[in-house]
Amino acid sequence: MTKRKRASLGKSLLKLALIAPAILSVTARLFSMARLEISIARRRLVWFFLLGLSCLVLLLGVWTSLCWLLCFYLLSLKLSLIQSMAMVLILNLFLLIIACLCLALCKVDLTFSKTRRDIQKLISE
Repeated sequence: MTKRKRASLGKSLLKLALIAPAILSVTARLFSMARLEISIARRRLVWFFLLGLSCLVLLLGVWTSLCWLLCFYLLSLKLSLIQSMAMVLILNLFLLIIACLCLALCKVDLTFSKTRRDIQKLISE
């Protein structure tokens, strides 16, 4: 009987010694995957910010020109300056509300889906 205990103890120690490198390789792989996803998310956020800023500047220039053209058109219809400016302001506020609603619906996914999926697979095994 003592031989069985020693053999099972040796097998247990051998299995334990073989599990440690497997656990270290899995954790190293998870950390490298998380690092990769963080760098990808960082690049996406930087590009999103730069493109959004350039679009904002260009849109601001176009919109300012369009508002002046609309104001001058309303003045040519014999409306007062205040009425023309009020109509342009109301139009701007309406379009601002629409733009804010669209931005609220748009989002960037930063949930690290691949890393979470791999962690869930490891937990379920």
